[in-house]
Amino acid sequence: MSEILGPSLMQLVAQAPVLLVYLVGIVLAEVLRARAPLASTLALVGSGLLLVISMLQPFVFQYVLRSRLDAGSSSDEITRVLGFFGVIAGFAHAAGLGLLVAAVFAQRCPASQRPDSLRV
Repeated sequence: MSEILGPSLMQLVAQAPVLLVYLVGIVLAEVLRARAPLASTLALVGSGLLLVISMLQPFVFQYVLRSRLDAGSSSDEITRVLGFFGVIAGFAHAAGLGLLVAAVFAQRCPASQRPDSLRV
């Protein structure tokens, strides 16, 4: 277990600044929910997804690597399995980022309805 836990925790420490940004995004989305419910919900789900994936990915990778090594898998097989999980994690990250981008544009009023001070 320490073969998985140690390296995974080291990866999480290295990702700490990004994980902190995801946490701040979650808190801000919840605090500002009354102002823009749809945008807040999108930001909350997107930040939450990014946080969960970023925290789980090191453990999953370490577990898969250790279990494949213990099973005597070849390096090619290990590369394929880790690549498969990498693709899944990539799609999950893209989904989270897509939700954040959608949150930026959700519930925006048209430029013609904005106060003069906000027009570009």
